[in-house]
Amino acid sequence: MDMRRIVALLLALIVAAAGAVFALAWIAAASILRPTRHAITRSPSDFGLAFEQVAFTSPDGTELRGWWVPAERPRAAVIPLHGFGSDRTELLDHAPYLHEAGFDLLLFDLRACGESGGELSTLGWLEQADLRAAVDLVVSRTDGRPIFAMGHSLGSATAILEGATDPRLQAFVLEAPFTSIDDITDRSFPHFSHPSLPSFPFAPVAVLIAEARVGRDSGTIRPIDAIGRLAPRPLLIVTGTGDEVVPPPDAQRLYAAAGVGAEWWLIQGAGHSGSVDEPFVVAPDEYRLRVLRLFEGALAVSAD
Repeated sequence: MDMRRIVALLLALIVAAAGAVFALAWIAAASILRPTRHAITRSPSDFGLAFEQVAFTSPDGTELRGWWVPAERPRAAVIPLHGFGSDRTELLDHAPYLHEAGFDLLLFDLRACGESGGELSTLGWLEQADLRAAVDLVVSRTDGRPIFAMGHSLGSATAILEGATDPRLQAFVLEAPFTSIDDITDRSFPHFSHPSLPSFPFAPVAVLIAEARVGRDSGTIRPIDAIGRLAPRPLLIVTGTGDEVVPPPDAQRLYAAAGVGAEWWLIQGAGHSGSVDEPFVVAPDEYRLRVLRLFEGALAVSAD
């Protein structure tokens, strides 16, 4: 075979490989932007809690759906925020002890999840606005009582990003928040992409595709740059030693950037939010105690 044919064959192989990478990255980006929705099969009534179905609108017109769970003698409100590809039921197990402690609850589905509208998950960008709309709804129902956020993974990152500019959120429980989109895609891309693909060479291409479809530079979605603006409001960062999606070093970086008012709790043997060994499953009693202690402290501050 002469040199020209060898070069032509190599070029054809390179083009074919690049095309395959782009095609698989396109599929992976689509799976991230459009997470699979699951039927809502649980509700607060499973715990004997009365609730109301609610619908409200994000600033861009996306309809969001959820549950309003009023406390009998409310002292404050908590907005639980689920993780990527999940829905409002992800934090439902926290409802009984929060309700008993006197907290109204607004559990809702972020855009493109559960029963809420929206075609694309934007990994924290437009989800900030979803949380802002949720806070507006809580304010309209609580007559000025304090409002706290409690998130898992993407929900935690969303709480950080919105809380940095919204002082109405007065305390935060942040389980497995990621530092930035770039960090989590570089390291944890196989956990989110379908099919599961290695970060290299697929993640950078999938991110570029996602950025083009969403119209946002992923480099601007950086909770680690925003978390310091939550201070001095109380916040608790919760991480499991077995979390491979958002590992402890990321939580430590966030804790270092958070400043005054921050706590970090590292749970031995716990995995990522929503897994069978998530932190609340591994250490339920201490989890309740730490959450309630943080919120009670925030109530004491707001009463001063």
